Amino acid sequence: MAFSGYASLRVLIVDDFDSFRTTLKKIMVDLGVQYIDSVASGEEGLEKCLQNEYDLILCDYNLGPGKNGQQLLEELRYKKQLKHESIFILLSAEANRDVVMSAYDYEPDGYLTKPVTGKTLQQRLDRIFTQRENLNDIYHALNTNDKEKAIALLEKKIQSNARLAMQCQKMVAALYIETGAYDLAENIYRAILEVRTLEWAQVGLAKVKMYQGEIERATHWLSGIISKNPNCLSAYDALAEAYKLTGNSDQLQTVLDVAVTISPMSILRQLNLAQVATDNNDMEVAAIAYRKSVKLSPHSCYHHHDHYVSFARSTADLYEQNSEKAKVLAPEANRTLNDIQKNFPDMALDPSLQSTLINSRLQVKQGEIIQAQSLLDEAQDMADKSQMLALQTEIDWVNTLESNGYNEKAKSKLKKMIADYQYDQLGLQKIDRLLSEPVSELNRKAMAVINKEGIVFYQQKQFIKAIEFFARAEKRFPRHVGVRLNLMQAIIGEMREYGSTDEHMDKIHYTMDTVTKMINTESPHFKRYLQLKEMLRGF
Repeated sequence: MAFSGYASLRVLIVDDFDSFRTTLKKIMVDLGVQYIDSVASGEEGLEKCLQNEYDLILCDYNLGPGKNGQQLLEELRYKKQLKHESIFILLSAEANRDVVMSAYDYEPDGYLTKPVTGKTLQQRLDRIFTQRENLNDIYHALNTNDKEKAIALLEKKIQSNARLAMQCQKMVAALYIETGAYDLAENIYRAILEVRTLEWAQVGLAKVKMYQGEIERATHWLSGIISKNPNCLSAYDALAEAYKLTGNSDQLQTVLDVAVTISPMSILRQLNLAQVATDNNDMEVAAIAYRKSVKLSPHSCYHHHDHYVSFARSTADLYEQNSEKAKVLAPEANRTLNDIQKNFPDMALDPSLQSTLINSRLQVKQGEIIQAQSLLDEAQDMADKSQMLALQTEIDWVNTLESNGYNEKAKSKLKKMIADYQYDQLGLQKIDRLLSEPVSELNRKAMAVINKEGIVFYQQKQFIKAIEFFARAEKRFPRHVGVRLNLMQAIIGEMREYGSTDEHMDKIHYTMDTVTKMINTESPHFKRYLQLKEMLRGF
């Protein structure tokens, strides 16, 4: 059915080629459109959208230097510059998988591959605008955030319009979830799935189960969806949310790792993976994900100095786990730190100080001791200008002092930090990662539970489960010598009972090497450390 309202539309064309802008403009004129703006870059497109409301935006994906079409759509959604009824169609001469999957993340209303004919474009627009015209009152309610009215209108539409029933059911089920009406959302999804097996309804039903507390069932369903369609990003997103709710950080990282492989150009996915990997003390994955975020961010609305600092910080941390892999990333981390001031000239003191401290750490690792000391002195001069520093800056300072060999100064600063944050449990939880024993109430309790359960598994000779418990604790408390020794003892138990594997040997030698660097003769764990070291010689 042809759409009859083209004359009233406001249209924006964004393409860096004059000839294609002219072609699209002619197609629009032939359809009867009277108000047409045309620009050559994503930046100009954004400026136009900040000044005007458009009913239709036709945007090329590749716009040359600067913001691309995906980043324009990303920023328009971020700044809420698109009405619910506005149409954004992405055009591209590229059909490669990364571009197509990244388009999914920002949900354009259409994706067309160039060259585009007038007939093809009109057919797509006729269908979209006819549907939008029938849902205008609902979109107006959504524009004013009147969800109750939108739900009432959608329910009425479902009863009266069989042709749009499916679209309305999808919209109302999403609104039910947003408003916490999970039972109503479940009824919608189940009704749809009784008629047709639709992926979005399956994912929606799994999310409902998750929000109702049936997380195990939800994860089972979502895993099934993914096994049938390994590219279903919405299922990965929901599964990641489920694992986050259960606190299963290992599974969460695994899911995010696969998702960024499918859609590597999504900066938010990369940042999410980087943060989870950091929490898991997997600095190689964290560094690579932050590095990708830095590369993706320059023309994105998510461009932020923290990504630059975090990439360099995770690279410095990686030196403690795998110096060879850190050496590969270090030159780029150095360049990234050098680029911060240029890209963020108005950066506040704390991130600037963090950058200087991390740079000092990297210089030490690369053998530039004099340069490292100079940067540490520079950091001190900067700190003298501030009355109070952010906790992350203080943490970076401790790590940098240790890297430069000032262990007593690091201990003194840590002691002061614990005193300063004694009434701030969240702050203490972050400080715990620097300590051999946690001081926050939550982490002390968590450590007691982990050790108790892990030891029970060990005593029952369920060594694999004991290893899993202690490995999880090791990630959460990377400087806790007792946890690492428990992990070593569990691995030795497994190897004695069932034989050694290369994986076990690699893990136990890495753990032993790490403990050797951390422990001294005054440690209460030193005797046990020597015993385990002797036991290890038997393998």
